[in-house]
Amino acid sequence: MGISTKTRRNPGRRGKAVAVVAAAAAAIVAGAPVATAAPAGFEVTVRHSSGTIVGHLTGNLSWSTSGRTVTFSNQALTVKSGECVDVAYAGYQGNTRVTDIWEVRGACLTGTIDDFPLATDVPGGVQQVNITLTDVDHRNKASIACRKDQSVCHA
Repeated sequence: MGISTKTRRNPGRRGKAVAVVAAAAAAIVAGAPVATAAPAGFEVTVRHSSGTIVGHLTGNLSWSTSGRTVTFSNQALTVKSGECVDVAYAGYQGNTRVTDIWEVRGACLTGTIDDFPLATDVPGGVQQVNITLTDVDHRNKASIACRKDQSVCHA
């Protein structure tokens, strides 16, 4: 049996959803900050100067409730035949690195990267993670930053 794509609606909850949307809209109009969810996934691609893709990494990330651990999971790395990439991950508060750097050095094959956590004992936890892919031969780099207070990662 396949996964059903049908959605069951609960008409009794509609009023609550409308109230939440209205409150968020009012906060935006009033200039109040609106909480956003941390990004659930990421994607980073490193290219040759010609534009040819050397490496492409996708995956999921999740922050612990305390913010002191960010877990990376379901990662898929695609590497162009004959090429190799380095992957590096680090957690920050502002400009200060608060985690160890976690690396995959010289990945020359397409495959998966095992799940792992980036953790800190610094009060306030990890506010941002940076993920960098580097073309081993040509030293081209591509990086993204995933902030806990934003819903998507940015280059």
